[in-house]
Amino acid sequence: MMRWLSWLATTLVLFSGGVVFWQATDGFAAFTTETARRLEIARSPRPLPTAALLDPHGSEIRARDLAGRVLIVDFIYTACPAVCSQLGGTFGTLQRELNDELRHDRVKLLSVAFDLERDTPAALAHYRRSHRAGTDWIVARTPSEQARAAWFRAFGVIAIPDGLGGFTHNATLNVVDARGRLVAVFDVEQWPAALELARTLAQRELPFHALALR
Repeated sequence: MMRWLSWLATTLVLFSGGVVFWQATDGFAAFTTETARRLEIARSPRPLPTAALLDPHGSEIRARDLAGRVLIVDFIYTACPAVCSQLGGTFGTLQRELNDELRHDRVKLLSVAFDLERDTPAALAHYRRSHRAGTDWIVARTPSEQARAAWFRAFGVIAIPDGLGGFTHNATLNVVDARGRLVAVFDVEQWPAALELARTLAQRELPFHALALR
């Protein structure tokens, strides 16, 4: 009897632990917070923030200005010596691959620079030149702590000072549909998947794009 009770208690503990683990990992499908975040975005797309960005000329860019276009968004800081260069190179590849979609104004690339001190208009312009950004690759900066927080929150960006004047941050490709909703997040190495999704959305959302206010 005691042995049976001991077995029952162990089973209940394991079952309870399994339930907790199931909930914490989103049904065993997510074993990391990042994976769970991406699954949540896929299920419940997030709207773009209303906070304005500033381009190299100081002009404001808001979500409504981008309406009707599919976006691929990355987050960079212009003094970044490594991962941001990789992102810039990947965006360069996407720019070539999406030539037709960019030319017909169905897709845009958006690099959001978040170093409030060093991402100056001149630094943004230099980043554009370095990566040969065309007119449909927007490089803009967050002009304030509040704007940066809003864009970070919407996209789940984490940037931690590295003690050397730079940041350690998650480097991802974020796909936004023509309705201004973040719908998918990809690692940099998964750029072909981001490219395919952007193309698919651009075709699917074409009627909406034609009616969008500019």
